[in-house]
Amino acid sequence: MLATRCRSLCSLDLWRCRNLTDRGLAELVAGCRMLEELDLGWCPTLQSSTGCFQQLARSVPRLRKLFLTANRTVCDSDIEELANCCPLLQHLDILGTRLVSAVSLKKLLQACPRLVLLDVSFCSQIDTRVVQELSSLFPNVAIKKSFTQ
Repeated sequence: MLATRCRSLCSLDLWRCRNLTDRGLAELVAGCRMLEELDLGWCPTLQSSTGCFQQLARSVPRLRKLFLTANRTVCDSDIEELANCCPLLQHLDILGTRLVSAVSLKKLLQACPRLVLLDVSFCSQIDTRVVQELSSLFPNVAIKKSFTQ
């Protein structure tokens, strides 16, 4: 319904939506191509292996804020597709992913000059050294990193 009736939708919060499927997300982004802000944090049914995050990146080039908080399936190919397709990105939250590396984050930071906030808290492949290195290369970006010992 949103995809067919709200084509000008620019912001949508689906935080903790427990029944959003990859098909539903595909329909949403196909119809709501004006989206600038999307919160998909804590949506446990979305899985990167379906290609849903890459399709999201390809479908909404105006995207400025994206929250993929606590989706442990977000991976390098998702981040690289955001880098390739979403140059206006300002804020990305991938807290808790285990599959994103420093290499893809560097590509994202190079491709998205408007990025001001990147949350990589609890991302197991991103340690303090990586954060320090990226912060020195991209001083205009606040890179948030929280972790447990």
